[in-house]
Parts: sequence; structure tokens; C-alpha cells
Amino acid sequence: MSEEVHPAWWKPWNWSWRVWGLAVIVMLALLPFAVRTAFLSSVPSMAEPFDEVAFVGDAIPPDEDAFTEYRRAVQMRNELIAVLLQKGITEPITYTEIYKGGWETADDSMRASLAAQRPAIAIWRRGTEKDRALAVLPTEMTFSTTLETSQDLRAFVRLALVDQMRCLHEGDVDEAWKLARAAYRSGGHVSHRGPLIAGLIGIALHAMSADGMKRWAEHPAVTADQLRASLAQVKADFALYESESNMLRTEYLALRNTLSGPNWLQLSGPVMPFNSTGLPATVMRGFAWTFGEPELTVRAARQIVANQTREVDKPRAERRQLVGSGTAMVFDTDPTVTRFPGELDAILIDRSAKASILAKLLLPATKQADSAVLRFRGRQAALEALLATQAYRRDKGEFPESLDQLVPKYLDAVPLDPCDPNGGRILYRRDSATNAVVWSVGEDGNDSGGDVDSDTRRAGDVGFNLK
Repeated sequence: MSEEVHPAWWKPWNWSWRVWGLAVIVMLALLPFAVRTAFLSSVPSMAEPFDEVAFVGDAIPPDEDAFTEYRRAVQMRNELIAVLLQKGITEPITYTEIYKGGWETADDSMRASLAAQRPAIAIWRRGTEKDRALAVLPTEMTFSTTLETSQDLRAFVRLALVDQMRCLHEGDVDEAWKLARAAYRSGGHVSHRGPLIAGLIGIALHAMSADGMKRWAEHPAVTADQLRASLAQVKADFALYESESNMLRTEYLALRNTLSGPNWLQLSGPVMPFNSTGLPATVMRGFAWTFGEPELTVRAARQIVANQTREVDKPRAERRQLVGSGTAMVFDTDPTVTRFPGELDAILIDRSAKASILAKLLLPATKQADSAVLRFRGRQAALEALLATQAYRRDKGEFPESLDQLVPKYLDAVPLDPCDPNGGRILYRRDSATNAVVWSVGEDGNDSGGDVDSDTRRAGDVGFNLK
């Protein structure tokens, strides 16, 4: 009796339709895992690119934290404004005309508003006198962390600079300097251990306070000794402003904290692709998981911050070249540096960022922030030269022919321009004995001949006309 021959079960063409159906179901069930594995494999996992504990440090005691006073000042100001509104007193949207025209251009409503808010301004000033400030610990920061207090500090700076106009009008140059310096210090406080948005607010306050310092330096009652003292204070206070590398580290922690939370899909703004479809959150969460999100974005951000923080604090002339086509700011990898275990080279980092849906949306902002930081550094160098030049004019009766004449009595050395791609010095031109201009080439790296008055243009030279 012959043996019965059974079809080879391992050959697909011998499968029944039921087996085929089961195989298709299994393959469809495994497909999301395969897709996720493929996406995650494009960016290797690596350790954190900095010592988080050492970077974050301890919380500042409330009695040492400038933000303790700032929050009290904001609360009091809101209460005072409510009273002013009941009296029909409102503040102008902009104080530009007052800054240009002087205290005489402030109308009765503005003067009444300033006088009424002085108790809140006094509390704000107590905050500016502190050497430590921290709005939110980086470990507690997310995209939804509120920055209202930091943003409200702009209102105090505007008011302080209007009050400075009053002091200059009355000849009280000591008080006028203290108000400008308070505005300057509050900008540094805002940026400390803050993400990029906090740093940008601090940079805006720096620009406003620098303009106030320029107005103060032009007042005829200001002496050379006062100008030299102010220059020393400005240099010391500049240390309050956070480095760009630390802003990027905090930005990374905020991103990681946000995307590791259970409700990140509910956020608005940069994650709109996942919450604007109208589909149930469970479906969208599954879609995001399939494409490796949000883990892929965190991995890409970790690679990028490791790359960026080696270079961003350097002057433009000393930085490595940028590479890639623009999803994120990535510097050419220095072959002599020791990279973190698992860290990719610059080209692969740029490619990995493009593989992430969220990274394409979240990471390009670092380029705009970097441009703002370069401009800010250039403004600081020009401000230091301005104060030294004004001190020279008080002593000599005219502006110097060149900045070299300021060394060594007024400056240890002529400041370098952090924006100059060739590593040159800050630029200066004397147009007459009582008119000059000092400037940085700005974030675009191109010298526009000292055109520093284009208020509506972000690119171009940054500096001051001296009178």
C-alpha cells in the first residue's frame, strides 16, 4: 500500500485561503512595528549630550530669586492698571515718540499712568538688584510652561525708560543711569536657564536698555568718570545673560519633557500635524507611534544639541561651517573632537532630522534664534565702544579719530566684532568732532557702512550713532 503524499505546507501556493487570510492579518499587524523600527533605526540612540544635574543645578531660594520680586511686581501692576482703566487712563501702545522727542512729548495720561505704577516699578527694581534669577527650573519646563512674567518685564522696561526720560529732563543723571541699568539686568535675568523664547525676550530687553544707555551717555551732565564706571558695570552685568549653548540645552530639555508626557498630542502650535486632523487621539497616537514619534524627534534633537553646543558660543569667524540643506542648524563635525558614544557626524545628523516629522517643524527655529543672538552680541560690543568713546569725548572735547585711541585708558582692547566672518574688530567712523558711528556688521556678516537706523530691518549693521 503506497504512502499518502501531502502537499508541502511550507510552500505558499499550497496554502488554503484561510491560511492566506491569517498570514495577511499577521503581516498587517506587524507592519507598524516594521515601519517604526525602520524609522527609529535612522537615528541611533545616544546618551544625554550634557550633564543634566550639573547644568540644571539647584533651585534658587525665593529670597535670592529676582523672579520672586518680578512676580509681585506684575501682580501689583495688573491691579494698578485695573484702577487706571476705571479712571479712563490708558497707556500708549508704543513709547517710541517719547524716546525720540523726550519727556516733553509725554502727555498727561502717560505721566499719570507712570506715577500710578511707581509702586510696582519699585518692586521690579528690587528684583533687578539681585544677582540670581530663575523663572522655571529646566527640568520642569515644557512647551506649555507659561512665560507671562518674562513677557511682562517688557512693560516694566518700557516704563523705566520713560521714567529715565523724566530724569534726564530734570538733570538727574544718576537716577537715569540706574533705571537704564535695571532694564539691562532684567534682560539677563529673563534669559537665565531659559529656552530660546526666553532668550529672545532677554535680547529684546537688552536692545531697549542699550538705547536708554545711549541717551544717558549723550546727556551733557554725564561725566567721564560716570561713563567709565558705567562701562565697568555693563561688562560685569553682561555675565547675567545666558550663553546660547545653555539656551539650546534648556530648549532640548523642554522638548524632551513635552514629548515624553502623556498629553503632548493635545498641544497646539508646532505639533499641529497631529492634532489638527479631527481624528480621535488614540488613532493619532497610533499613527505617530508607527513613524517613531515622538522618540525619533527626541533622538534627533539630542544629536543636534550635541553638535550645536560645541560651536554656537564662538564668534562667527571661529565656527565650523554649516552643513546640510536646512532642517536644523548643524555644524561640520570637527574630526579632532571626541564625540559622544552614538553621536553621528554632521551630514548624518542633518539627514536624521529630515526623517522626523516633528523635527522638521521644531528644529529650524534655532537658525533664527542664532541670528538674533549674533546681533545681540554685536550690539553689546558696540555698546561698550560707545560708552568708552563718550568718556573720551568728555576728556578730550571731541570723539577719537579711531578706536585705537581708547586703548588702554578707556578699553583694554578694541572689541572684536562677533558677527564678522573674518574676525575683525568693531567698526567706527568719526564724521565730525561731535558726531560718529560705531557698529557691528550684524548677523548677515556684511558691512553696510554703519547704517544703524533701519528700525524695520532685521538684517544689516547694528550699532549706534554718537552725538
